[in-house]
Amino acid sequence: DGARRGALLRRLHGLPEEERARACEMDTVIGLRSDRRCLLTLYLRAFRFQLALLMPCKTAEAVQARLDELEKAAPNAFARLFSLLLTDNGAEFADCAGIERSALDPVAGRCSVYYCDVRQSQQKGGCERNHVELRKLLPKGRGISFDRLTGRDCAVLMSQLNSEPRPSLGGMCAIDMLLGGARRRRGA
Repeated sequence: DGARRGALLRRLHGLPEEERARACEMDTVIGLRSDRRCLLTLYLRAFRFQLALLMPCKTAEAVQARLDELEKAAPNAFARLFSLLLTDNGAEFADCAGIERSALDPVAGRCSVYYCDVRQSQQKGGCERNHVELRKLLPKGRGISFDRLTGRDCAVLMSQLNSEPRPSLGGMCAIDMLLGGARRRRGA
């Protein structure tokens, strides 16, 4: 396992900087110690837009299941937005083959997973910065149980976060970036 992880860690160093810029940063956020549920967060660097998906538990199987659901719901969008995943070395991300395997075509790959170096969370800094904002709405250990959250709660939460104007975006919000990019591609 140590050799396997070492090989996976080196993969990040081989990823050119321009490809890193289009990677999707993936992480988990936990609630109370007693909670089983957690959030899987997916931060789209190109748009500075983040999704939060509720998971029943913090396991590799749960991560794979949520990615399977995303891929099945929107295969073309999945291929475009999540083809490169950058994550940390948490146990929930240990099944690299499972994450990369397509739910639609088990022989084909759906994405490539790259791992941050140990204790180098700044390598997925956009995701981590968004977690700071997320914690303003869902403070860690302050009585908000993730076990009581619903998918709708997550949608409202992320709508709020992605609608906040950001100085780093010239006063725009992440939703403006996402929609503006879609408009430019259509020529509108």
